[in-house]
Amino acid sequence: MPVDIELYYRKYGAMVFRRCRQLLGDSERAQDAVQEVFLSLIRQNHRLEEGFPSALLYRIATNVCIDALVYPTQTTDASTTSGMTTDASTSEHGSSTTADDTT
Repeated sequence: MPVDIELYYRKYGAMVFRRCRQLLGDSERAQDAVQEVFLSLIRQNHRLEEGFPSALLYRIATNVCIDALVYPTQTTDASTTSGMTTDASTSEHGSSTTADDTT
């Protein structure tokens, strides 16, 4: 059964923001991460079940923030394509590769 994401945002949004700010150390980046957390919920809503929403959101927030720290060139801004380019010569994490690099 799909969850009520708007209710989750109202009820748990502040908790998610605090977790993201704690991990990222920056309010602006934390707000971007919060948006990514709730976008993730929207994308996966058909697979979610009512249960322990605070634990689920805490885990998603932690993973989103770790990804932001590990791959800092990628952005969590919803208006971009997650920092990835569509150029076939660019690897998954945005570094350029050439035929010489694959030998």
